[in-house]
Amino acid sequence: SSGQIECAKKIMQQRNIKNVTCICTALPDLGELPDEAFDKAYAGGVFMYVSKDELQEAMQNMFRILKVGGQILIFHIFSEEMKSLNPEGRYNHLVSFYNFEELKRAALEAGFKSCEKINFMSNAREYPERWKNSIQVDNPHINLSVLLNK
Repeated sequence: SSGQIECAKKIMQQRNIKNVTCICTALPDLGELPDEAFDKAYAGGVFMYVSKDELQEAMQNMFRILKVGGQILIFHIFSEEMKSLNPEGRYNHLVSFYNFEELKRAALEAGFKSCEKINFMSNAREYPERWKNSIQVDNPHINLSVLLNK
């Protein structure tokens, strides 16, 4: 979101970080981004706006923009209860829920070498400085954190 990007830019300026590019663009297309341009990417709360028809294209484009050895960290809101309310797996006309297996299948089909579920909160406790400006709900029933490796 533009708010996340503004926050990141302030932190980068405070810490004199110059090797980060902040982009707010729409999945699944990522068309304006060059091939193999990024070492790491972060997708926070965006996959819920990617329809089932667009999921594979989004994964292929994320794979395309990453350098070999690159990583993408996905924070996805997921609720089995909300997903079960609609047989198409959509909460409403805007929001889609993907479980880990759906994201993993799409990632591996796109060419990612691995897709793993990570426990964000345990990582945040181990490295508190790294995550001190992040807001994350400590509830495994609604959070799905996934790391993709190219």
